[in-house]
Amino acid sequence: MECLVITKPYDYEKLLKQVVNKMPGESWLAIFYLRPQNLRSLVEELGDQGWLGSSSIRQLFDSLKEGYRGLASDVLQDVARYVKNTNGTVRTMIIEGDVGNLVQVLQGKCDNLYCDDPELLRQLRGGKDK
Repeated sequence: MECLVITKPYDYEKLLKQVVNKMPGESWLAIFYLRPQNLRSLVEELGDQGWLGSSSIRQLFDSLKEGYRGLASDVLQDVARYVKNTNGTVRTMIIEGDVGNLVQVLQGKCDNLYCDDPELLRQLRGGKDK
């Protein structure tokens, strides 16, 4: 199975087309990986700058996370359509949390692993470039 990990809702199409076109008809696992710590950092920065109070921080964080899940779902629908158009099959999922959660899901499933975040790809490969 080929595995594709997406972390950026607006910058995934080039990688998607590149890897799927190279292997049409394959079976894919497409994962959108949400890192709450990235959203939390953004919201905390706004709070530190005085833009938000503590109640607003929680509300904004929850809203951003919900919105990001919606974007992730839309992205995965696009990925599924694209893979199916190449006569491939695809299973999609959204993974949230630390990298360990993602590693657990991917473990032993991937013949090839692709990711739109080079640093995350290195982490997933155990610090090795392939």
